[in-house]
Amino acid sequence: MIGTMPETAKIELKGLEYAGYAKEGLGLDDEAAGYVELMLASTITPTPTLPRGGGGSIEGSSAGEYAPALNLKGILAFKKGEKDKAQDYFMKAIDADPGYGEAHTNLGVLYWGMDKKEEALQYLKKGFILLPTVPDVSSIYYSIISSLGIFSDAEADFQEASNLYPNNKNITFLFIDLLIQQSKFDSAMIKIEDALALFGMDDGMLNAALAVREKIGPLQIEKASQRGTLSLCMIVKNEEKHLVRCLRSVRDVVDEIIIVDTGSTDKTVDIAKVFGAKVFDFPWTGDFSAARNESLKYATGDWILVLDADEAISARDFDELRTLINKRTSSPVAYTIVTRNYMNSMRVIGWMPNSGQYQEEAGTGWVPSPKVRLVPRRKDVFFTNPVHELLENSLIHAKIPVSNCKIIVHHYGKLDMERDAQKGEDYYLMGKIKYESDPTNMKYIYELAKQAHLLHKYEEAVDLWLKLLSLIEANPQSPGYQEIVQISYGEPVPEIYIQLASSYLLLGRFEEALTSAVKVMDAKVKKKEYVHIYAHCEIIAGSLEKAFRALEELLKSDPDYLPALLLKAVIFCLEGKNEEARELFLLLRQKKVQITDALNKFATECHTHGKKNGALLILTALMENKISNEETIKLLEEYQKGQ
Repeated sequence: MIGTMPETAKIELKGLEYAGYAKEGLGLDDEAAGYVELMLASTITPTPTLPRGGGGSIEGSSAGEYAPALNLKGILAFKKGEKDKAQDYFMKAIDADPGYGEAHTNLGVLYWGMDKKEEALQYLKKGFILLPTVPDVSSIYYSIISSLGIFSDAEADFQEASNLYPNNKNITFLFIDLLIQQSKFDSAMIKIEDALALFGMDDGMLNAALAVREKIGPLQIEKASQRGTLSLCMIVKNEEKHLVRCLRSVRDVVDEIIIVDTGSTDKTVDIAKVFGAKVFDFPWTGDFSAARNESLKYATGDWILVLDADEAISARDFDELRTLINKRTSSPVAYTIVTRNYMNSMRVIGWMPNSGQYQEEAGTGWVPSPKVRLVPRRKDVFFTNPVHELLENSLIHAKIPVSNCKIIVHHYGKLDMERDAQKGEDYYLMGKIKYESDPTNMKYIYELAKQAHLLHKYEEAVDLWLKLLSLIEANPQSPGYQEIVQISYGEPVPEIYIQLASSYLLLGRFEEALTSAVKVMDAKVKKKEYVHIYAHCEIIAGSLEKAFRALEELLKSDPDYLPALLLKAVIFCLEGKNEEARELFLLLRQKKVQITDALNKFATECHTHGKKNGALLILTALMENKISNEETIKLLEEYQKGQ
């Protein structure tokens, strides 16, 4: 490898340095010594870069006192048993560059072997401070600290290194061991939990973490606490992929973690125990409420927070959470929390773009779903419904008012497509059982239709939405209708029509989609998602002018609504307004919106509906703006052949 070095590299100090250390590492000490002499004799001014290992700077030093060369000369002398010479060279290297960490460490090792323990410790400490990320440097320093039993003396050094390099595995593990050696198990546990999140886990790491947790015990609520206490209640099954992130996100704000496990076969239970959870087994019965209520049974806090394993809460919302549970009120109150369901598709009703407000944001955006998650611990507050379990019904009966709050729950489950699909199938099957047991129950039809749509069972979704519409028209004041009002986005009928339009769109039944979408535009309150789907239908099967007018009206009230901007870009493409389309493409890309797949889909829909020229205009715009992909090229070739 050295023989293949470019000639310019061989005469540069850096090139000489790398070659010299490489030769020494291979045991070719005579050749290494030759490179040392070349470095020391060089008249080349050292370049202002960090030397090997990252310690110190060589700017301003002359070649004859180049610290890496002097350090290497010391190493070669040490290997020959010439300790005095080695000491002299290491000292000269330090004098040449006081920030060159390797020389400090090497001198420390030399002094340790000479039984000069105080001097050795001084230089090893300095070497570690200068080069904490070099494994040999940190490990040697730690081994000396360990042999002397003076862990407390080095704690500040490892704490600072850990703060500076939180993603360095070697530093993290040494710091954890240093804390354990001092019986500082609580502090060690926090670092262990961080390590699980940063570096993943293996059986050895998990067992070590469990051993430390066993010394501490699970999280306990202090009986004499003067503030509001909070119990986190969860049900889980095979959640090792997500649980660390969830529990780590709330560990500093909850006083107790109650986890009911419904049959995990992976490391879920062990992870829960590492984070101080009290874990209880509960055989799965197919009833989510039963499992949730089992978790409530073991809680002892004043308040209960409900989360799933694939969710998290940001630390920026902790103050709000603490304010709510410490607030003195004359009567009980519960709180609705908005969940951000992160996803990569903009076509879902309710989709909102990420704004950068939270570092927990993921995907391209999210769909909000508000529900009660923070409640006082009471026997009359519990979950109902085997599927889509809710606390709301029991709160109504207990006459406990529900207020909104600013806390956000970040949900990542929909980014795991395979897992989300399996979860959706489970919900669908349970919903099917409920529906078949009472096929005129409006709530069951509503829930099953939405689940069928999510699983791409669009024909079934259409049939269910049409059935639900006929039941509502037959009895618009029925209790079943009132129940749907509580769980829908607002007015149920406009939502049903827009869901119907969405299903028709995805089935390629564009005329029927437009007919359904038009009915939504007469609603008293037109949600932006409804206008978006209506405009989409008009673009494919109706009038570009009507679509544009609707979008312009929408953008007056919400100028940053990205799905509407994308539709405007499509209209510009279809009208041949290439410059206007290009400006919107640029804006959308700056906002990190993945537009290529969406535009490919628009082109396909246009072609399917007989607007072949429109399809070519969209695909050509993708190519001209250099935002195409393989599918774009394939579609363009296919549609051009068909002309």
